Amino acid sequence: GRGVLGRGCPASLPAGSPSPSDAPRPVHGGHHSGHANALGRSPAHWTVGGLPASAAPGRELMDVDAALLLRGVVLGATIAAAVGPISLLVIRRTIAEGRVVGLASGMGVATADGAYGAVAAFGLTAVTQVLVDWRRVLALAGGLFLLWLAWRLVRSVPDAAARVPRRGGLAGAYLTTLGLTLTNPMTILSFAALFVGLGVTGGDVAGAATLTAGVFLGSAVWWVVLITLVGALRSRVTPTWLRRINVASGLLIGAFALVALVSTLG
Repeated sequence: GRGVLGRGCPASLPAGSPSPSDAPRPVHGGHHSGHANALGRSPAHWTVGGLPASAAPGRELMDVDAALLLRGVVLGATIAAAVGPISLLVIRRTIAEGRVVGLASGMGVATADGAYGAVAAFGLTAVTQVLVDWRRVLALAGGLFLLWLAWRLVRSVPDAAARVPRRGGLAGAYLTTLGLTLTNPMTILSFAALFVGLGVTGGDVAGAATLTAGVFLGSAVWWVVLITLVGALRSRVTPTWLRRINVASGLLIGAFALVALVSTLG
């Protein structure tokens, strides 16, 4: 009789036996030997439903998912690489407080990028509309918080700051950058514009989830690379230079905050 998967040549089947057309079967008959498997041929020569296994829908779906994930990674890294006050804040934290604090801060930004990427990928127009309607309030809150951070950076003394543990620990570092990034709902429109301009769409729930995962992964990879490079220079930064970095980053962050507040209130 036949094995469970119908192994053996079709010619060996009894007369009148049905042919399992949908089960994997070898393209050519023959006895298995050497490294051949139980079906007489290697998996690369199987057919599924009369088609080569390499042309099966499952493999095509995996190829599409991989391409969509890669596009999401590129988009996430592109958005994260934009220079702004959050980037300066993360770089300064990495230099002053170490890679771990820098990574926690970077992951806060990546989480916010992933959240806004999800809103754009899933086409949550209601959420987008609410955030855009409240963009002035959110931008005002974010701008004021950035001004406060800039003031603290300009006034901070590196030696004294090194002796004082960070308030809130790593959770505080993560939540501050998460909150600051979320106060800019126009990021959603940036993702939406990139999705449309590059022809990137999730298509369905699985596709949108894949795209969202790619956006988060791309942003996270960017921050890991940047923080690793900046952290490598940390040991060479003297307290004098750290003081200069604090003042420079504070002034730049304050300038970004003022521009955001003027554009919001204007």
